[in-house]
Amino acid sequence: MILDQELRQSFGFGLTECRHRGHLNYEQSWVFGDNYGFFATGGKSVGGTSFVSISGKGCHAIQHWGKVHDFIARYKGRITRIDLAYDDLEGLCDLEFALRLYTSGQFATNAGRPPSGQLIDDFDSGHGKTLYIGNRKNGKLLRVYEKGKQLGDPASPWTRWEVELHNKDREIPLRIIFEPGRFLAGSYPCMDWVSSNQSRIKTVQATARIGLDVLLKHCSRSYGKLIWVMQHVLDYTPEQIVQALAVEGYPERLYLPPVAESHP
Repeated sequence: MILDQELRQSFGFGLTECRHRGHLNYEQSWVFGDNYGFFATGGKSVGGTSFVSISGKGCHAIQHWGKVHDFIARYKGRITRIDLAYDDLEGLCDLEFALRLYTSGQFATNAGRPPSGQLIDDFDSGHGKTLYIGNRKNGKLLRVYEKGKQLGDPASPWTRWEVELHNKDREIPLRIIFEPGRFLAGSYPCMDWVSSNQSRIKTVQATARIGLDVLLKHCSRSYGKLIWVMQHVLDYTPEQIVQALAVEGYPERLYLPPVAESHP
């Protein structure tokens, strides 16, 4: 209970539902916040440690990253994995740009060895392509993918550059929490163009905008005829239709977390 209070003071949310099962090598686990991740602890093979995992949605909900930093430092915690992302909403540095960099050898390390690459092609179906560079087993993996198309807009130019870092053969410093853009730009020699000034607001708004369009299409396809009958055959007023069909709450696609601070 004391730890839960500290989590709430530091992250802005705490432990909610007990999962009644383990997680990874830990014997006990709880949902962290509003499905923002997991907290796990207990077990003979974990060396007396506990585990916290936070999703991107949870990261958006954190209000004071300085408090998170201090919490980790106070418990001598270490970051074992972190995902750093840059959202190019206009598609100026799109997947084709990433492919040109890769085929010209610009992702090669200082030792001159090019990382492995894999392209998942949607064959222009509108679902979005993904380029993988590197290997998770080696502790660093870059994903360049068509985020807007993945969310459901086949015409969206939105491209996401996302580096997944693990602490294998490297220490991930806590200051990465405050300087994600700098560490992302430094992950490969050819990524120095990445801006350190990113807008969480624009990213969240773009996600919600595409989500609304997708939901409206699904709603029209599934319930458009029902609404038409209610209005034109059963003589329901628009207010009566809304009252009959509305359910309080937010769809997952339209979740708008509060804007988090990037500095203490």
